[in-house]
Amino acid sequence: APPHVRVMAVPPGGRVELGVTTSAVVTRLGPTGIVEWGLVAGALFLGVSVPITLFDENVLFSYHPSAMAMSFGSLMPLGVFVTLKARSLPPGHAKLNLMWTHAGAQVLASACALGGFVAITANKAISGKKHFVTAHASLGLLTLFLTFFSLCLGALNFQRLGLLRLVPERFRHSVKWAHRRCGAVALVTAGVTILSAVDHPAVEKLSGPFLRGAWKLAVVGVGAGVVKMGTRPGGSGEGKKGRAEDGTNKSVRNNGVER
Repeated sequence: APPHVRVMAVPPGGRVELGVTTSAVVTRLGPTGIVEWGLVAGALFLGVSVPITLFDENVLFSYHPSAMAMSFGSLMPLGVFVTLKARSLPPGHAKLNLMWTHAGAQVLASACALGGFVAITANKAISGKKHFVTAHASLGLLTLFLTFFSLCLGALNFQRLGLLRLVPERFRHSVKWAHRRCGAVALVTAGVTILSAVDHPAVEKLSGPFLRGAWKLAVVGVGAGVVKMGTRPGGSGEGKKGRAEDGTNKSVRNNGVER
């Protein structure tokens, strides 16, 4: 067998699982090429530099850009990066663990997004300002809706959560398709929303033109990386119809091997 493939010997009547070694998983998961490195570096830069620059525990407004940067600028694209890289792995525990990592990142991203939304809503209420009167606010609200809708669709794909059985077999592929497309649109609207806020007067007061330019470049780099990875041959990862995200649905047994 190739060096990256692990074959487990089991007693008669047992089950064998084909997988990949930890080192092979790390190798496949690591970014390769300028596009993937740009995605990862851009996401980390946004998730760290924006809160460091703008956050002030005594200023309610500052919670909004800090939380949104960690959510849509960092956690969400990194979660997408993990799942796109995981598609090169065969079904098994390694791929399953990466899909759960993706799910965890998206849950954390959604929690940060909700926190950022609550912060800006409370800030406007305290200031006596109207809600959702700008393009930035409207796009943000749409992005938040798409994010949570995609999260719910994604949860349906994990058989271990017990929700997959609620979806008729003939609709399961459509649920996965809708989850991915909804998430993709959410990332696009999130990127546009972030770009529309970079030059906001409140942000300008705390950051210089060079840093704001770097943030814009990072947003574009993250978006380009996700698009490039998602559209490369085999990158859409539609997989077999009806297969759960955790690889547990419609498993095929062949001489005691589940794949």
